[in-house]
Amino acid sequence: MNVTAIDLNFDGSLDILVLFKDPKDNSKNNKYYICAFVQNENDQLEEFWNSKKKEIGNEKISEKEDEESIYFTTIHPLVCDINNDGLPDLIGQQSGKLDGFSRFIWINKKNEFKSILWKSMNIFDYSDLGEITNPNSSAIVDINGDCKSDLVFTVSNKNDFKNVYLEIWINKIVDGKSKYVKNAKNYGLPLNSMQVLFGDFNGDGAVDIVVPACVKSSFCNYCCVNDDKIYFIPNIQKNICDNSWKKPDESKCRLPSNLCSESDFHFMEIRNEDFVSVVDTTGLHLLGDADYPNYLSVGDIDDDGYLDLLITLKNDKGQKYVRIYKNEQKTHYEENNIDIRGFYNFYQFVTSPGESVADVYSAAFFDIFENGVLDILIFGKYRSTNKQTKYAAVGFIRNNETDSLFLKSTALNGICVNDCYKEKDKITTKTLGGNAHGPTFKITVIDVNGVKSIHQIENYECSKMAILFLYTAPSSGK
Repeated sequence: MNVTAIDLNFDGSLDILVLFKDPKDNSKNNKYYICAFVQNENDQLEEFWNSKKKEIGNEKISEKEDEESIYFTTIHPLVCDINNDGLPDLIGQQSGKLDGFSRFIWINKKNEFKSILWKSMNIFDYSDLGEITNPNSSAIVDINGDCKSDLVFTVSNKNDFKNVYLEIWINKIVDGKSKYVKNAKNYGLPLNSMQVLFGDFNGDGAVDIVVPACVKSSFCNYCCVNDDKIYFIPNIQKNICDNSWKKPDESKCRLPSNLCSESDFHFMEIRNEDFVSVVDTTGLHLLGDADYPNYLSVGDIDDDGYLDLLITLKNDKGQKYVRIYKNEQKTHYEENNIDIRGFYNFYQFVTSPGESVADVYSAAFFDIFENGVLDILIFGKYRSTNKQTKYAAVGFIRNNETDSLFLKSTALNGICVNDCYKEKDKITTKTLGGNAHGPTFKITVIDVNGVKSIHQIENYECSKMAILFLYTAPSSGK
């Protein structure tokens, strides 16, 4: 059902985490199990933990003696290091219980996972929880600008299951220890919201959200049939002191030397046409249904410093198209000094039955040659000559004809800062390639007029990501 590449046992090598379900299970609530594969000394993957096998063997995997062992989750789990020990853990949920639902964590013990209920952890400022939606766009991402990864869950309200909300837990240091404090109020997303995308879309250094939405129909397994939109929702924080020639007022802006300072934040509540982009007016709709949810990919395709969207669409005949929607300014709100962005059809990839991938189901930005230029990968399936269904991917390579600059950044392996040596002159692991989830990168750029701007780039983990970059390549613009 899903695959994540990450260093699971803190040895500096990339491992694999697989989410799967029992094909014989026909229960109403899907049961997802996890299986972990680690690289051995021969650079081969070997299974070292499987929650399904633990369930069959009736093995106790609970962290606490008085709690039941939890072997499966009914949602796609969120991968994050919840207890700051350098090992990635998993946040899951079990729904459909007599008492509602229960949120839990699979704690990574390096050679196994142990289950523990959310309420039993002492790192959360506990309060009422919302039920995580399925599918969900929960993420580990910096919301308040202090460069620490916060937790965001897409949840439903027990009194209002039609609408989706963001439940935000801010990562704070309390008495010298890391603690997650729940935001006082859940943020209500637009009606008919789908996947939530996180990123600095307007280039002000704060992580905004972009949300596609549409009206769905049960006649096509809840696919989009009308009113396809893209909402831009800016994150309002204290801006950077943008002028290099004047003495700044620190009460009104962040100093460039203090980019990772905590700020009050709020997501804009206004939903007028300034914040809405229409997807299409010719009968195309966002691809996806209840079984295969819609997925949008984010990347700066033209190196102008602003994140663009890659969207898969389909028409009523089932024909599918992949489009790049360019991020452009719509207007500027002087009151908050906020750039309002919109997304416009920039380029369409034509697909036809004669192509190697006829039935497209997803697409993603990906830097194939690692040259700082984003290319396109389109995933699909086709019928072979012997009428077998096969899966394939097509890559579209973009020539670097721009005059822009970019900075390639990635998180170091937690196991060592410099190359690690086991024996003399023999490297056993490298500084890079651990694929850490949640690190924040901030850069400042000064233009020819001396005006300084800030960009925040997140290598964030989301439970609805198709491809996760091992690094980020923020553009400084043209």
